[in-house]
Amino acid sequence: MPIKRFSLATLALALALPLLCAGGALAQAAPEALDLPPGPVVKLTSAQRAAWHQDHCLDRFAHEKAGLTYLETRLALTPPQQPAWRKLADIRLHSAETRRDACLAAPPPGGTPPTVVERAKRLQAGLSARLTALEEAQPALQALYEQLDAKQRAILDRPPFHEGFGHHEGFGQPGFPHPLAHHEPGPDDGEMP
Repeated sequence: MPIKRFSLATLALALALPLLCAGGALAQAAPEALDLPPGPVVKLTSAQRAAWHQDHCLDRFAHEKAGLTYLETRLALTPPQQPAWRKLADIRLHSAETRRDACLAAPPPGGTPPTVVERAKRLQAGLSARLTALEEAQPALQALYEQLDAKQRAILDRPPFHEGFGHHEGFGQPGFPHPLAHHEPGPDDGEMP
């Protein structure tokens, strides 16, 4: 019986392989057949790239600002906790504004790709800004954390990423990664590989 399955799999592969090759050849020949220019079909103008870049910078800022509002709502802060939250939120908002302004000041993508040296400088500047933001926020975060009850701390302590599916509502939002971003297996998770 296993021989038949192997034979059917071999037959299916033998039949599919020429079709796959022919499909690739047709896809490669399509631009010439349709008199399309080689390369990407859609090319953005410099004005369109600039508009996309501006939207990207503003969307990242809006996402971070919304994340603060979401976290404040989830924490259900009491009136005595509000001043400590406001201080932390103001620091984080200022950091997000700084990143937004740096993003808007950067040239939009397109044109000549940056060199490895330029990419390294940009990465260094970004990491330096993130470190500064973390250092500035640490005292305010500590002060707020000390005022939270166990349920609120549990919300804030949640790791920012879960198995590659994106952010949770914990403190580890963009620009403020959770210091212990890892997943601990729960009762239904079983063994970690």
